[in-house]
Amino acid sequence: MPALRLSARSSGRIPDDRFRASFGEGHRFAINQPVMVGGYSRFQYGGYWFGFVEPWPVGWYYTDQVYVDYIDGEYFLFNPFYPGVRVAITFVP
Repeated sequence: MPALRLSARSSGRIPDDRFRASFGEGHRFAINQPVMVGGYSRFQYGGYWFGFVEPWPVGWYYTDQVYVDYIDGEYFLFNPFYPGVRVAITFVP
C-alpha cells in the first residue's frame, strides 16, 4: 500500500441536510483506492472529495466498509471492524 500524501484541514463543510442523507454510520462504502489530486491523496464519496489528514491505520484495507462522520467540527473516517479508531479527514471544497 503506497503512503498517503496528507492534506491540511479545511474549514469547508457539507450542508447538514446533504450530510444526513449520505453520511454517518448508516451509509457505509469502500474507498477501494485513493487517487492523487493536486499532489494529495483523496477519495470521493457522496459527490464530495475528502483528503486524509492522518495516515491510514495499520490493519485497515481500502476494501473495508467505512463511513464518514462529523464530530466536534471535524470529519472522520470510521471502520466498524475497529471500534474506537478514527482517521481525521478533511472536506475538499
